[in-house]
Amino acid sequence: MPVLPLAISRIAYKGKVVACGAISGYTGSTETPTMPIASYLTLIYQHASILGVIVTEYKSKFHEIGEELVKLLMAGKFIPFKQEVPLTVEELPKSMDLLFSGKNMGKLVIAVQA
Repeated sequence: MPVLPLAISRIAYKGKVVACGAISGYTGSTETPTMPIASYLTLIYQHASILGVIVTEYKSKFHEIGEELVKLLMAGKFIPFKQEVPLTVEELPKSMDLLFSGKNMGKLVIAVQA
């Protein structure tokens, strides 16, 4: 199940979902990517909301945010998610499938050796 419908199905009363990025919805067409929300009634019943965010709107705060994340990381209060899937150039088609299908979590890295 995609992450958004799963999150909405478990949203708290007056909860908020932050929408940022949707690369798995990009198809290469000129149309705007769509992501239907089949469980929109849950949002209504729970008095919840979805807030769209564009990360570049916070460009002036990147340095400050980076410093805070490092502090949290060093204090053990922030544990980054790691997915150990080594991908090589030969596996590029597989990685594109992971990227555009939404099957991966987080960033997707391709290992290139010189």
